[in-house]
Amino acid sequence: MSPEIALVNHKPLNPPDGGTIRIEGILRGLRRNHNVTFAHWEAESQGYDPLNALTSAKPKLRLIRKVANHLYGSEDGGAALDLILCNYPSLFAKARSQVGSSSVLQAEQIWSAFLPLLYRKALNKVSVLDDHNVETSLARRLAPYASNPRVYENWVRYVSILEGISCRLADAVVVTSEQDKRDLQRVHNVSQKKIRVIPNGTDIDKYRPDSRLRYETRLKLGIGETTPVLTYVGRFGYPPNELAIRYIKDKLAPSVWEKHPDSVFFIVSRDLPNHFVQELDPRIVQISGDSDYPYINSSDICLAPIVVGGGTRIKIANYLACGKAVVSTPVGCEGIPVTNNKEVAISGFEDFPRRVCDLIESKTAREELGRNGRSFAERYCSWERSVSAFEELFESLHSSNGN
Repeated sequence: MSPEIALVNHKPLNPPDGGTIRIEGILRGLRRNHNVTFAHWEAESQGYDPLNALTSAKPKLRLIRKVANHLYGSEDGGAALDLILCNYPSLFAKARSQVGSSSVLQAEQIWSAFLPLLYRKALNKVSVLDDHNVETSLARRLAPYASNPRVYENWVRYVSILEGISCRLADAVVVTSEQDKRDLQRVHNVSQKKIRVIPNGTDIDKYRPDSRLRYETRLKLGIGETTPVLTYVGRFGYPPNELAIRYIKDKLAPSVWEKHPDSVFFIVSRDLPNHFVQELDPRIVQISGDSDYPYINSSDICLAPIVVGGGTRIKIANYLACGKAVVSTPVGCEGIPVTNNKEVAISGFEDFPRRVCDLIESKTAREELGRNGRSFAERYCSWERSVSAFEELFESLHSSNGN
């Protein structure tokens, strides 16, 4: 008999981001063969709930949130408070029954994991932590960009403690790459036997080369077929994406325009601040919708100028699946076993504009990278492959627990 599975996360699946896209891809796949329940610790998901989630609304605490923003010096203070509130006891109480009765618990990310994992440990029942990033490593990498370094030190301390405890409580910890596996062992001394690598994926049928969609999208935006289009996908509110978008605006685009002044950049990001949008050159187009694949398909080159990150970037898998030439920093494609100049053009910032310009000038090189990228995605980046790995893990844990 297949195990019953309970998934919990600290927020709903809408609006989508890298973490929620992973959760939805895995959840939909698991539900084909298993009874899976899903709970999240957030307010209602704005009418989008195809997965019948059990929701728990967090306390508003508007005044405390304002104080947090003031102390930190930006809205990141309130965002950190939101994550801390995910361990508010009353939130877990609503989901306790389904968390306790399932055969396997999967806690998605560390932010709401502590109480569910602790409860499962008390019941001597199986639990898994799906650690999308090694959050302690990511927090430390972001330290140089903190608005208030002194306050941020305490945040890093909190993240490290929460992640370390969560890893100890879980029977297995899932990471998305071998690099993250090594980081987790180093940072929290987690046993190698306890860590499983299950990569991020993409919807191979949705993200695919589509010349008709390319034509229709460009036509809708008034962009000619021969105009070079370069695309970046990423939520501005996530610090690594903000750094990448600012690099495109301030450094990359001006460098590319020196040789190719007609080039157009798409920034697919629903949350660009108004003041930032007002500063954009007209050749940088904000795409604010949640559907990124039409704009990826309409592109000639997709970009991943990531300077700091964790886990693996789902955007890379989506770019590759659409058969696009991709230019990435080493950090951008970290943990994804691509080969430089075969599936992805990999470059540091010092040479990034030149690599982009070379690809603008060579349709042959773009098409070769795109073909290789699509082939790579079909072999290694399907959600079905990741779901199968989770199923094997659940069966192993379920059996070893005597159920």
